[in-house]
Amino acid sequence: MRFERREPAFLHLHIHWNRVLVRLWAFLAKPMMLISLLIALVSIVGIVGASCKCPKVTIGYIVSLLILAVLLFAFTMFALVVTGRGSGDKIPGRNYEEYSLGRYNVWFEKRVNSTKTWKHIRTCMETTQVCTDFSKKFANVTQRKFFNLPLTPIQAGCCKPSDKCGFTYIHPTEWNVTGGGDYKNNPDCLAWNNKSNVFCFNCNSCKAGLVDQMRRFFRINAMVDLFFVGSLVIACGLGFYEIRAMREEEEEEEKA
Repeated sequence: MRFERREPAFLHLHIHWNRVLVRLWAFLAKPMMLISLLIALVSIVGIVGASCKCPKVTIGYIVSLLILAVLLFAFTMFALVVTGRGSGDKIPGRNYEEYSLGRYNVWFEKRVNSTKTWKHIRTCMETTQVCTDFSKKFANVTQRKFFNLPLTPIQAGCCKPSDKCGFTYIHPTEWNVTGGGDYKNNPDCLAWNNKSNVFCFNCNSCKAGLVDQMRRFFRINAMVDLFFVGSLVIACGLGFYEIRAMREEEEEEEKA
């Protein structure tokens, strides 16, 4: 009897969305990788300078660290600025929020609205069966329980139609399309389809949900980067202390 090895759903989604986020922010990936590489090289130089007790090498190490700290701080501030605005809309009687474009940073939204970028994202969602796994997980959930689920921005924006459409719930990814609600005025209502390769992948709510997911992801990473900036500043302080110790030792040797 053969058993099919399958990754847990949460791990599968985590890996999938990390790949999407990295692709969306590819223009920052290379500079950040370069900064990380330079920090490693500069650290080696600092170790050599401390071992050889060479003030000039240590000064070069400190100056380089300060430059890298400023660059990393600039990238971090940029990430905090573009992720500082936006949130979902709370829906009465629901335990999840709905998402719409226009509430987030313009720069952020432009990247998601790129036809080429979104085509890749949609392909990823289809091939990794994001909404299909979501549907299987909550297949037997009643409408009342479904409305009380704490859906993620992706699930709420891409795997179900907007509550404003007034569609009738059958199960998480299958809804009876009726003419009630804001059906004619909301383009997302027209974009929804019960087919697994469509769902709400073409909806603005799906793009907004992804933006919100990205916002949370990069905000956490920006906080981590601030910690590293602080570490670099501390390293610079230790470097200055090392130079001072070297000079005092040289002065004592000259007096002797």
